[in-house]
Amino acid sequence: MKVKTRKHVLLSFLVILLGTILFSVQTVLPGNPAGDTTGQTTASQVQNNQQPDPQNSSSQAQTNSEALSYYEQGLKLYYQKDLNQALTLFNKALSLDPNCYQALNAKGATYAFQGRHTEGIDLIKQALTLKPDFEYGHFNLGLANELAGNWNTAISAYQTALRYDSRDAWAYYGIASIYGRQGNVDQTVTYLKQAIDIEPDARETAKAEHDFDPVRKSAKFQALLKPASSTSGANTASSSEKTSSIPVLYYHSVLTQKGNALRVPPEQFEEQMRYLAEHGYNVITIAQLEQHIKGAGQVPPKPFVITFDDGYEDNYTKAFPILQKYRFVATVFMVSDFINGKGYLSAEQLLALQSAGWTIGGHSATHPEFNKVKPEVFTAELKVSTEKLKNILGQDIVYYAYPFGKYNDGMIKELQKEGYRMAFTTKKGWINSRQNLFLLPRVNCYADMGMDEFIKRVTNPDY
Repeated sequence: MKVKTRKHVLLSFLVILLGTILFSVQTVLPGNPAGDTTGQTTASQVQNNQQPDPQNSSSQAQTNSEALSYYEQGLKLYYQKDLNQALTLFNKALSLDPNCYQALNAKGATYAFQGRHTEGIDLIKQALTLKPDFEYGHFNLGLANELAGNWNTAISAYQTALRYDSRDAWAYYGIASIYGRQGNVDQTVTYLKQAIDIEPDARETAKAEHDFDPVRKSAKFQALLKPASSTSGANTASSSEKTSSIPVLYYHSVLTQKGNALRVPPEQFEEQMRYLAEHGYNVITIAQLEQHIKGAGQVPPKPFVITFDDGYEDNYTKAFPILQKYRFVATVFMVSDFINGKGYLSAEQLLALQSAGWTIGGHSATHPEFNKVKPEVFTAELKVSTEKLKNILGQDIVYYAYPFGKYNDGMIKELQKEGYRMAFTTKKGWINSRQNLFLLPRVNCYADMGMDEFIKRVTNPDY
């Protein structure tokens, strides 16, 4: 197998990095700048709440955090193909926390790529002993055994990974590649088709993958490699047209605080995410939403978007692990001056979320009510916020949410001038292709709304 051409190698490592369920720290939101809560809680009510100080992290939690930091640095070097230095950092992580299953798994997979198959497999098994439901551990166990030529064991490990995540396209692909080397046309086509159905990029990867050479001349295999026929275009368009509107869910904090409507308790948030996952909803990114609105992209059935305003730390410590569990991503609209502040996301956490597939958007520098200040204040805040986020994240900031939901024509012009492509209000409603890209509505989600209300809001555009 030509490992370097296999896209799932890098994908698995990326999700290993961002599939970590980090220790949870009870955090709060000093000042708690709020958006329009659609009749639930006003900004002044929230700001009058007394906020308890966040709990101090224990020394053990600090050690775990440092270990994960070394682990993440190691993965960056892995991406640069500096495997020896990557292993040095994985070892540092393990010296601080021998039970860091993420580092064990990554070290094991790296060993496998270096030809140290037995050592690598043993390390991945250690990681799985610490966390038996670690889907990407099972995936990498399959990959390591595949590299070692243990094909039956590899297939078994990939199938175990699929029991934890039935939509892991690259686990299906791994099984297909093994059957391809064995010359088993029917099994190759069966598993490769499942991979392509989930991840169309698998088709292009398979075209260049030498593992499939023994079955490449098969008519069944060649038919699978052909792109979807033009006759299906009408059906696709019809399906896309049916998806005429999309809900963009709107949260602030995922934390328990009685009487604060902006803080959705973690157990309530997970119940909502579980409902979406179990009922066939598919999360999409804001970039996908943008393409859909412009008529330039397709979306899966029952699409939805998740957004968080302000950038509270619990978006990382509480919401992130829950969303990772259901393979969902979200967008954080970050108040730039709050970065690294008490109760808010740090620069490192923002980078970790971005690496996990989240989007980071702008939400002003200090969260003022722009309808109560001079127009030049917005211009200045926009420039400061955009520049700071761009410097931290290393990419352009092109999506924005208006603080308190307040906007005017002048603000829209400034956003367009700065290169922003969409902006979100706090107005009630789903998004459709007829709406102004700078006046997009959202679906407010608040504490104690109840599942009946949540279900109504995500199933009925006219809720």
